[in-house]
Amino acid sequence: MKLHFFLALFFLLNTDKIFGQEINKKTFHYGFGLEYYVTGSGHGGFYSGYLSMSKGKSAFSLGPVVQKRSLKFGGARLGFTYKIAGLDDEDKSLNTGRVGLKFFSYLQYVDLLPLSYSAENSETTVHVNSQMDWNGIKLSTLEGGAGIEIHIRIAKAITWKNYVGLAGFYHFNYVSGMYNDRSGPAIIFGTGINIPRLKM
Repeated sequence: MKLHFFLALFFLLNTDKIFGQEINKKTFHYGFGLEYYVTGSGHGGFYSGYLSMSKGKSAFSLGPVVQKRSLKFGGARLGFTYKIAGLDDEDKSLNTGRVGLKFFSYLQYVDLLPLSYSAENSETTVHVNSQMDWNGIKLSTLEGGAGIEIHIRIAKAITWKNYVGLAGFYHFNYVSGMYNDRSGPAIIFGTGINIPRLKM
């Protein structure tokens, strides 16, 4: 899995070289960011650092994810955003507008991570007579979703983003009889710092 992540990262950073003259490198901007978010998949909160590549109103991002509970690097997240209104990341002065609105979507996979404390407590409460060690349950999960981001420029090249959206999840190695569902809808919300353009 780690190999697949690094191959995807290599592809993201070398898109212009891979497609040759079909892409004008000057039209692309590279950036990075840090974020924290919570989903309803049963794993709780995640930290993520990512690299991004943008052109015009669109941007793609890719980065590893770390579960808040275990502090374990457990997967990767691929994201896409599209500017609806406000901040102009293409402006060379990086000083146009103070607030921006973006559509976002994402796809995330995590491998063998424990349940969040709240999800574990719910299993323990429901299965009060069970001998199952819910603390030892580790699930591999695919999830994806979409929603709205609000960006507030807090410095010349830095924005603070907050977002909320709807998502869906699926546990591949679900344990039969669990109180938490194998798949279903969820809400995602998060916050983070984004630097859309680096000098290259």
